[in-house]
Amino acid sequence: MDMKSYITGERAVTKIAGIFRDEDDARSAVSRLKSKMKINPYQIKLMSPNDEHEPDSPSFSRRLEPESRGIAGTVMRTHLTTGALGAFAGLVLYLALVVTSNAAVVSSPGISLFVALMVGTLGGLILGGLFSLRPDHALVIESVRQAMKSGNWAVVVHPTSRRQLHEASRTLQKHHADVVRSL
Repeated sequence: MDMKSYITGERAVTKIAGIFRDEDDARSAVSRLKSKMKINPYQIKLMSPNDEHEPDSPSFSRRLEPESRGIAGTVMRTHLTTGALGAFAGLVLYLALVVTSNAAVVSSPGISLFVALMVGTLGGLILGGLFSLRPDHALVIESVRQAMKSGNWAVVVHPTSRRQLHEASRTLQKHHADVVRSL
């Protein structure tokens, strides 16, 4: 499990989308991806321009999330993890200052510990917010949204490994898709 997966709790932390002008090309790409990659059903979505989820609706973005617990669960897990890591970093900093006999820490150890823990925790929570925002995912979702509004088809893949990511990218490109992906 890589660091992003550990922090967010998601198995698929990358999105890759192929935009197709033709339904047959999109369906062919989905079929090829399923046979070649042995991909789980939750990892691939075929989006038609006539989809029941309107591209401007809030449910549209949620539909493109591979994990069943959705964005709220991911945000909560991310903040809890990074907040705890930040508190740990604050504790390590405090202990380092105690060992070096820092005058401010030695004169008021309780307040210094409190400040170190709070600064570390808040720093971790801010970092969690940066992990949760995922502007790279928003770019993919917006590209799919615009494609559907233009009458195009989209195939969205959520690879769980580097091998799946490269295979999905190659397959979508071979089927003449405009490919966009997150980091």
